[in-house]
Amino acid sequence: MMRAVPTAAGARLVVAALLAALLVPASAAAQTTGADGDTGSRMNPAERIFRYLDERVSLVPGRGLGRVVIGTPLESVVRAWGTPARSDRSGLVNRETTLLYDAGIDAWIVVRGDRHVETLGIEGRTGLTTTEGARFGMPRHQVALIYGEPVQTGEGAWQYPERGVSFTFRSGTVYQIEVFAPRAREK
Repeated sequence: MMRAVPTAAGARLVVAALLAALLVPASAAAQTTGADGDTGSRMNPAERIFRYLDERVSLVPGRGLGRVVIGTPLESVVRAWGTPARSDRSGLVNRETTLLYDAGIDAWIVVRGDRHVETLGIEGRTGLTTTEGARFGMPRHQVALIYGEPVQTGEGAWQYPERGVSFTFRSGTVYQIEVFAPRAREK
């Protein structure tokens, strides 16, 4: 009796079929079409955030997170990601709105600005990375290898103003990454 030897292409086909069987029903349920014809309009904000992050977006220093970039109107963020878990408006002269989105277990996306996104911060434990490769949980010395000498702004925080990114460390590893418009480095 001859036995068939599995090929790499055959193995990939089996894996693809299994993934399709597991993922298609879940994604079809998440892609409900709202009355306005907009897919995903019935998803709660956490589902919208996960769907957005599943697009394999990266934090781009000085720019933003995927399609949400510095300068994006705050109402566009709410349309894209849904109602935030918390929202706060503060300041008499320099008005600032803070939108806080739950991005998983012990992970948050914080968007700040007056009418447009001025800073976008991610904190907690996420799989996101910057385009240069800095990631959550990375030790300080590795961040320094990627970005160079930082401007230290207090205990546990490094800023790279000319690149539009800052890192906050907890227990010696990256816990928060904030992206903002690049500015000249103060001397």
